[in-house]
Order: sequence, then C-alpha cells, then structure tokens
Amino acid sequence: MNKVIKDSSKLFHNVAVLGANGFLGSHVVDALVARGHKVNAFDNFASGSVRFASSPLVQKISGDFFNPTDLTAALAGSDTVIHLVSATTPVSAEADPTLDIQQNLLGSVALFRQCAATSTINRVVFASSGGTVYGSSEVALLSETAPVHPVSPYGICKLATEHYLAFFAVTAGLSSVSLRISNPYGDRQPLQRRQGVIPVFIENLLQGFPVLVYGDGSMVRDFIHISDVAAAFVAVVEAAQPQHGVYNVGSGMGESVLDVLAAVAAAVGTEPVVKYQPTPLSFVPSAVLDTARFRSEFAWAPQVNLTNGIADTVAYVRRALAG
Repeated sequence: MNKVIKDSSKLFHNVAVLGANGFLGSHVVDALVARGHKVNAFDNFASGSVRFASSPLVQKISGDFFNPTDLTAALAGSDTVIHLVSATTPVSAEADPTLDIQQNLLGSVALFRQCAATSTINRVVFASSGGTVYGSSEVALLSETAPVHPVSPYGICKLATEHYLAFFAVTAGLSSVSLRISNPYGDRQPLQRRQGVIPVFIENLLQGFPVLVYGDGSMVRDFIHISDVAAAFVAVVEAAQPQHGVYNVGSGMGESVLDVLAAVAAAVGTEPVVKYQPTPLSFVPSAVLDTARFRSEFAWAPQVNLTNGIADTVAYVRRALAG
C-alpha cells in the first residue's frame, strides 16, 4: 500500500541521521539538537571518537549501514531520515566506480525500500552533489532546472540516487528532498581523506608541504561553510511540505582555485609552493550554484563568508595537527 504523504509540520521531530559521525553528519546532529529535535545518531564510529556534542536528545547507535537489522534500530521511532552515508569521495569513485555502485547506490536503494516500509517515516533528506551532477556547462549559475550530465562516477551515482528517491515517491509515497550541495568546508573535515581543497591546502601549508593545483588553477567552485549546510538540512526537516524534490545549497558565488589558495595562504601566513598537475578528464571547469529556489522557500542564506570561514578552518586544522 502506498503511503499517504503527510503534512509533517510540528514543533519537534525524531530524526535518524545516517552517517552522523562524519564531517557533515556531526554538524547536522548538533544543529538539530540546538533546535530541540531528537536524534538517532547512526554511524559505525570507526574513528573511535564522537564528533557531535553529547546531549540527552541524542541516542548514539553504532552499526553497519549494510546490515538491515542495524538499520532497523537506527530508523526506530523516526519520522525523518537524513541520509549522509557515503563510502567514496570523488577521487576514490573515479578510481573504482564499481565500489561506488555496490556500496553507495545499492545501499541507498535498500535504505529507501526500508523507509518506504516503515509507517512512521514521513520524509527522507539526501545529501547529493551540486558540484558534480550538472557536469560541464556554459551556464554561469546552475539552477535546479539546468541539464544534468555528470561525467564523474561520483556525480553519476548521486544523480541515480536522486532518481531512485523519485521512484519511491511515485510508487510508495515516500516524500523526499535531495540537497545538491556545492563544496562544503570547515571544522571536523577529516584531513586524512584528502577531500576538499581548503582543508588540504591548509594542512599542507601548515606542515610546509607543496600544494597540488590541477590545471592552471582557474577552475571555479562554489564554497560554503559547513554550518550553513547544516542549517539547510534543519530547514528542510522543519518544513511542512517542501515544494520541490531537489534544491541547490551553496554560496552562489564562484572562486577560482588560485584565489582560494591565496586566501588560505594569507590566513596561514605563509607563501605557498605550488605544483601543477594535469586536470582529471572528469573535472569540470566551473560549478557555481543558483540557490534562489532554496533561499526563497526556506528563508535561508549563508551566514559565514569565505574569509571568516577559512580563518575558522585554519584554527581547526592547527588544533587537529597539534593533537
């Protein structure tokens, strides 16, 4: 039997955050708790430490995303599910596309089936990618209605996951929202994953290492502070009934890689040694998001500018490197 999509507006929600101990997940947990929502914080906690703050509103649930029994425990009592689990990065997905399919795509479809069969769950919110699903485009600002032609395995898998959510909306009445996030950065970003140019640049400069730049450094990206992304997820959780299934979440402004490197170098207080590398064929020259749809519907806007965000991230990386 198909679900009846309900008006999920209420003061407080019970939210299952899957991937709760990750970079984005830990910030989402803290932001939800700050608004009074109860959270099932599900992760494998492989790092051995808990990144989100302790709270009576948070139930820490350790488990395997690919184990249906563990997933049942994570979803228990929840009316909203935030899906942030990802076993790959853009680089690792390109190195092994089959891993991206086997873990991220198949795992997501299994999750959506379970959510559709769970009577209490009213909405699934998925972390998609605004930097990869659109592919190469001549459009200066990419809106949600722009053509999607991902050329990287990471973007292909994210877009396929969005489409499966649409499938479950049609066939099972599972309400869902995909947030196409640009390039998030900020504290708690794991340095060892080497994902995200801002923390990688900061770490290299603080340790006196050269920085790698693809191409001539003119590649343009849209950078957004992690706290602003977390606020966007909270806004979707609290919305009565979102008007669309897909939204861009970004700063709406483009910065070249060399401009970002210059800002990071100024914040660190050192002159970078740059090593230029050929640009991977799957990288697009520019990806800047038009966020008008999300801003107008949710009364949301980024609060942290790039200069302040980089300064905060430098302080975090210094602490992390100091142990």
